[in-house]
Amino acid sequence: MQLLSQTIYIHHVYIRNMRRVSDRRKLYELLENHPDYPSNYAATDYGETIVSTKKLNMSISVNDKDGRTSTFAITKVAEILPEKLREYLEGRNPPYNPIGQKREYNPAPALQALQIILARCPTNNQDVLKVYRKKYFPTGGHPEWTETIGTSAVALKGFRFSVRPTVGGLLCNINVSGSKFCKEGPLTNFIAECLGMNDVKEIQHLTLSQLQSLKRYLCAIRVRILGGVVKVNQQDVVRITGVDTRTPNQVVFEQYDPLQGFSREMNLEEYLFSVYKLRLRYPQLPCILAGHGTVKRPIPIELASVVGGQRLWVPTRLLDLERVIKHFCRPPTEAAQTVAEFGLYFWNDVNNAYLRNFGISASNHMAIIPARVLSSPTLTYENKAFSPISGSWNLVDAKLASSGTVTSWTVLFIDHASDVTGAVKEVPNFVSAVNNFRIKCAEIGLEIGPCDEELSGTVIIGNVTFVLVILTFHSNGIYSEIKHLGDTQCGAITACMKWDMLSMGKSQYISNVALKLNLKLGGINHGIQNDCLGSLRSGKRMIVGCRVAHCSPSYREYSDDVTDPQPQFQSIAGVVASMDSQFNLYPASFRVQKRMEDLKGMMIERLKQWSQMNNGTWPDSVVIYRSGICESQVTLINKLELPQIRRSFKECGAGSKYKPNITIIIVSKNHHTRFYPTSVENADRNGNATPGTVEDRAVASPHNFSFFLQSHAATVGTARPAYYQVVYDDNNFVANDIQKLTHNLCYLYGRATKSIAVCAPVRYAELMCKRGALYASVCAVSDDHEGTATEVSVHARLKDTMFYI
Repeated sequence: MQLLSQTIYIHHVYIRNMRRVSDRRKLYELLENHPDYPSNYAATDYGETIVSTKKLNMSISVNDKDGRTSTFAITKVAEILPEKLREYLEGRNPPYNPIGQKREYNPAPALQALQIILARCPTNNQDVLKVYRKKYFPTGGHPEWTETIGTSAVALKGFRFSVRPTVGGLLCNINVSGSKFCKEGPLTNFIAECLGMNDVKEIQHLTLSQLQSLKRYLCAIRVRILGGVVKVNQQDVVRITGVDTRTPNQVVFEQYDPLQGFSREMNLEEYLFSVYKLRLRYPQLPCILAGHGTVKRPIPIELASVVGGQRLWVPTRLLDLERVIKHFCRPPTEAAQTVAEFGLYFWNDVNNAYLRNFGISASNHMAIIPARVLSSPTLTYENKAFSPISGSWNLVDAKLASSGTVTSWTVLFIDHASDVTGAVKEVPNFVSAVNNFRIKCAEIGLEIGPCDEELSGTVIIGNVTFVLVILTFHSNGIYSEIKHLGDTQCGAITACMKWDMLSMGKSQYISNVALKLNLKLGGINHGIQNDCLGSLRSGKRMIVGCRVAHCSPSYREYSDDVTDPQPQFQSIAGVVASMDSQFNLYPASFRVQKRMEDLKGMMIERLKQWSQMNNGTWPDSVVIYRSGICESQVTLINKLELPQIRRSFKECGAGSKYKPNITIIIVSKNHHTRFYPTSVENADRNGNATPGTVEDRAVASPHNFSFFLQSHAATVGTARPAYYQVVYDDNNFVANDIQKLTHNLCYLYGRATKSIAVCAPVRYAELMCKRGALYASVCAVSDDHEGTATEVSVHARLKDTMFYI
């Protein structure tokens, strides 16, 4: 992509006398047709920003179809100088100084301006559906990009594009994207499909769990009120802000009755019949709520129709999952062809006159970049060694590197078919299924003796170290309660298994459970040969994984008001750290808090345990993999988190002079960069790049040492590489060492017999955050648990283990 050849000005826009925010787009269309507005030399995001090659310090008034006058106040706030941007891309104008305290050059405004300019063509295309600022879905002329995935849902395939700075230039990153959208239709059918019901009448018998799920699915969905019999703020199209548990005949208010000639108390059902002669077909269904603030109008569900073309937030598992996967997960060759043939469809001719007005041009071919493939490490088990093929290997005839110890264990059998739990020995094939579990564990080296007397009636775990929980049905709620009870109150390791899989003796399923159990017991599933560790073979090093999982819409399931903008807990911060020289054991710490506020405290916990497990010594080198952070916040790591890490060294008890070397690496997965092999020889059997492919030149950051690493083999679709940025390095690693270390760590994930997409410490930190969110959700939804979500702590017997696996 060619660099800017002239100065670009960024303007802030304020619209006076605008009635509603929803009118903004129509007003902008009037502005673009105004004679004083330079349409061919300006672009906007239809929000508060206009970029142009001319200074536009002006006010322009436009009149809408109702004769109402609105005024655009346009003020210049910044300018993009081509020479400054060029210096940044050539590495001569850094975004921050070495310690991250002062910003030298901020590339964000330039990238934002370029994004707005390139988005003008697809945004103004009437046949393109825009989602946020970077996703575009064609709705006309491309039926092959549309797939029906339910009676109320449709899957659309489109494109996502962004502008990325690279060494010496700019790239336009285009990737095939997909999303789920609502179809036009009755709200009753939409709700029935979301809840897995075959008949609309079943909606009148909702459980508490179904009602909470319904609140989450319907929140912010736009509906059209049929017939105009009920209006909210004089509008027929409204957003759902909640679900009322009352039915229309339970919503009572004071209203004038034209038939009786005086005001009286009536319910909503009577009101609709009295005023509009409308008789409801389903008066026993709950109402939806529309409106904001303290005034929320209840509307019968059957009077609402879903507006088509809006994003659908219903979980994919509730829809036609097979069709969704088939539509979205395309082979890499097909995805590459789609990008090459249709990726520039939105811009028609990307080198058109409009873009040339801004001094911008781009090639209509995909960039060909150099890459290399790292060799996979040799994996070691107790009795043999493996050389992975295409990032995977098999456990046949292999024994775990070291097995944990089970001192006492028992079985908890949960069956929803009966309220009274009888002796589990009475369950057909129960004894043989449990014995088979022990045999399968022994085959891979995990010896488990006969279990204690089975549990029945009241559950008293006592000194049992391991509880095998067998479930005859799927329940996220029961799973959460089991983990919360075992981890925080009883101090017992728990492993949940499905009865149908256990009773059929599924070997792979049982082996997977055994791998997780061995890690929880302190065992090591496999390692890598010492010569694969490179520079890590010498010295005392600790590998750390840090992650912050921010609040997601699913957390709102446990709130009484789904429109509450402040959830009961904000974020889960997790830190895991290796305790052994082979980097296999990763005990963890976590906090329920905003951001990484107590990184110092969690690092002190990990350092103290490292010292306890290594004869009182302390690590002389710490390598930290930090994930869960967006690109705009990368510079804050050295400013906010690095000082906490250094303070943890001073306060961990190792002495005031203790100062190990630090390396901080940012790990990103949520990006849209993809690599397509140029030849069959460089591809795996699915057409993706070979596991171990690394690229650190053409697509890398102009300033930080960074690289893309595709360490795994994707089962379906196009593989997504992980992006690693080294933002601080006291250890003075050379590029090859840090890339090999990261690649080898992807093979040390103990729960799988294949290389994973990110290095093991990052994945373990993600699991810790998920477990922390699980604890917090149990505390938020139940009154039976003492304390709040922020006070949850792991039992003393488990806090130094990998209990979160």
